[in-house]
Amino acid sequence: MYSIENIHILVKNTVDGRIRFSKEYDDKAFFELVEKRLGGYFPMDWKAIHIEKSEYMGSDSKRMKLIAEMPVAVSESGSLLDPEDIIIRDSQLTDKERWYEKMATLAKRARVDVESIDRYTEDEIKTVFRKFIEEMTSCPEVQPVQRLRIRKKAKVQTDSEIIPAPGLFYWVFLNPEIMKSMILSDDEQRRIGAMKLHDEGWIPLWGCALSKRQANLYLRAYYPNYVAFEPVKAPTTLREACEFVNDNHRHHISPQGHKFSVALSDGNKIIGVAIIGRPVARWKDDHKTLEVTRLAVKEAYPNLCSMLYRSAARIAKELGYDRLITYTLVEEPGSSLKAAGFEWIGESDGGSWNSNRRKRVDRHPIGRKNIWEIRFG
Repeated sequence: MYSIENIHILVKNTVDGRIRFSKEYDDKAFFELVEKRLGGYFPMDWKAIHIEKSEYMGSDSKRMKLIAEMPVAVSESGSLLDPEDIIIRDSQLTDKERWYEKMATLAKRARVDVESIDRYTEDEIKTVFRKFIEEMTSCPEVQPVQRLRIRKKAKVQTDSEIIPAPGLFYWVFLNPEIMKSMILSDDEQRRIGAMKLHDEGWIPLWGCALSKRQANLYLRAYYPNYVAFEPVKAPTTLREACEFVNDNHRHHISPQGHKFSVALSDGNKIIGVAIIGRPVARWKDDHKTLEVTRLAVKEAYPNLCSMLYRSAARIAKELGYDRLITYTLVEEPGSSLKAAGFEWIGESDGGSWNSNRRKRVDRHPIGRKNIWEIRFG
């Protein structure tokens, strides 16, 4: 999986935030632990931070300084904990048992009695746990780990009142290279994929926030120097845009030319581009129409597509064009286009550019496509 030597550090989400273990693993020891002792999967709440050995040895590494700020797991006597016994035990627990342990931990701190695990369903345990956590966020001026102030036993809600588990938690990510933070819901984190975020330099620090408000409180308390991530507009050339498309587009190579291109940056490097040119279909080229011929983004960042479409439409309007069109595959929902104000106007027949007179190799999907447009009144 890794072509260079890495150091791996195990971390775990707890009710107080993310903690790291002092034990370090090289590639061989790490994959032996995961594949042979854990069956190839990390249990819930466990993650690993992967660091190149050269970066790990660098004392001035911003990423290493960030990791060093994470609390280290210690026992009640103050000795460093070995993660292996804990993670192997956690891997043998059911989801219900894991949730019950979390609930019981908070209940013990609040001096609230809870019944045995057999008396609850898994959804009821999650609901009681959420009730405890909500009490933690009820006092914003207090530090996150000090917000638990419960005086009475939590009431278990009925089945009709239970809050569904999907989207229950929010994740806190930091990127030391650009000193930015990002908060994602469970659903957003799963849709993007942890490895895509990791590849872009985003480190997951906490995955137990019950609301964006709580996640923001956590960031203000522990990482005040980090600001919320926002994509920024960036100038680009056709060559740069084409290189980005060739590296990141899912099913197309770059076009031959453009009228203009727009780009978005994370403050350090390009993370999304849109290339706008004359309509590919000649009969639509009326000198008043432009087409978004390519759009590509880094999939680790949500909502970039709609931002690029809106920028392209705004520039096309300022240049005096009447409308902007684009095409998507029929299996793509077009959510970003709808958000940018485009309307679906039909389907194209698709087809190949190859012919007897002019032989071509199709390097893109040739099936039917949705047609979208935005008109400028």
